[in-house]
Amino acid sequence: MLKKLVFTAAIVFSLFALNVSAEDTAAKAVVKSAPSGFDRTRPHKLTETMHSIARTAVFYLPNRLMDAADIISFEGGFGGVFALEMQATRYLQIGGAHGSSYFMAKAYDRQCGGGYRDTSRFGLICWDRDVTYVSENFGSIREYVIDSPQFSIADCRLDAFRDNEVDFWAVGVHIGWLLELGVAVHPIEVADFAAGIFCIDLRGDDIK
Repeated sequence: MLKKLVFTAAIVFSLFALNVSAEDTAAKAVVKSAPSGFDRTRPHKLTETMHSIARTAVFYLPNRLMDAADIISFEGGFGGVFALEMQATRYLQIGGAHGSSYFMAKAYDRQCGGGYRDTSRFGLICWDRDVTYVSENFGSIREYVIDSPQFSIADCRLDAFRDNEVDFWAVGVHIGWLLELGVAVHPIEVADFAAGIFCIDLRGDDIK
């Protein structure tokens, strides 16, 4: 009886081994016979590189012109405001502004349009007090609030500076009495323009 069981088990094992061997041989044959080719949906690295170079070349001049225009901002307004202030960044400033006015501006970070500004600020060297609200805006001018009522060292971490509504590092002048005028140069944009000549986009604002 034991011999019959051993004999039967040996036959079953042999058949299983033969079946596995046959499947493995068939799989190898399929692999060997598979035609060589390429996946048409797969992006071609050389093609992508050529497209990138072409886009850079096409938009090079427009990007440099826009970078150059970003260097200077200016504004004009009218209302019940008195302003006389100069700054070479918020760490070197003197003067202040008080009152409210409607204004139009070509401003920092490619903002262009206008709005309503209510401000009470005074700065002396690296200290300032600034409570400013900009609202009723139109165009690409963004609303913002600077709420720093204590006379203290200027803080570049305020939201209006971090979100690029206002340039903390600007060099400019702002004057006004009923009518107001302001102009500023932005050192960050100067660096962006200079780097852009070598196709380095520091501000990440180039047309792609």
